Amino acid sequence: MVRTTEKLTAKDREYVWHPLTQHRLDPDIRALVRAEGTLLYDEQGNSYIDAIASWYCTMYGHCNPYIMDRVKEQLSRLDHVVFSGFTHEPAVMLAERLLAVLPDNQEKIFYSDNGSTATEIGIKLALQFHYNKGDRKTVLLAFENGFHGDTFGAMSVSGLDVYNAPFKGMGISVKRIPLPSDDNLDEVLGMIRSHLEQGDVAGFIYEPLVQGAAAMKTYKAEHLDKVLKLLKENGVITIADEVMTGFGKTGTCFASEQLHTKP
Repeated sequence: MVRTTEKLTAKDREYVWHPLTQHRLDPDIRALVRAEGTLLYDEQGNSYIDAIASWYCTMYGHCNPYIMDRVKEQLSRLDHVVFSGFTHEPAVMLAERLLAVLPDNQEKIFYSDNGSTATEIGIKLALQFHYNKGDRKTVLLAFENGFHGDTFGAMSVSGLDVYNAPFKGMGISVKRIPLPSDDNLDEVLGMIRSHLEQGDVAGFIYEPLVQGAAAMKTYKAEHLDKVLKLLKENGVITIADEVMTGFGKTGTCFASEQLHTKP
């Protein structure tokens, strides 16, 4: 076991690549040894407030006693099983409970393991939906400056070159529209109608109400409702990326609850 932060950071520097990190400019990664509630601790006992909740993932706090107890209990009975062709009680119970808090037009749960692959699933479902109907459509609509993840499909529909510039043009065909506002709503709806006339739009992916990676850009539910209504009237699959906005972060359990038109 590495016992000093100095040794730990040296070994990290030798063996590990970190996501979204410029290792040449910032070579020394903070070495943490424990976490509790909202705080992270290094080996010297210094505490740090985890103000971004580990990229939105720990909204119930680190080492939450109730969650830890339930995880230990489950691991002692069944640790892991392939989910193709098998099921188990925790998966079924979680699906039932998630559907109870999701927008009321949702009917099934498809499990994934991270935000990027969750949006990948939504994108693939939209594309395959039209393919299965014999009406192949290959274009996704997305907002400018949106961010949906780092896997290829999610990266394709993201609009922030600071993350994805080296891979521009290598992924899914995407047409981008501006975030709607009081000043441009009619223009945005006109752009959408123009794209729809091409007959190749399969889906629309969006961060409802708040664009997180774009520096917390907010926009109005009433504007998004008009965008979604137009798209759904034209058979476009709508995909709400609530990786950042879900589970209470916008005042409701999901931001989509604040809209009349559900994904």
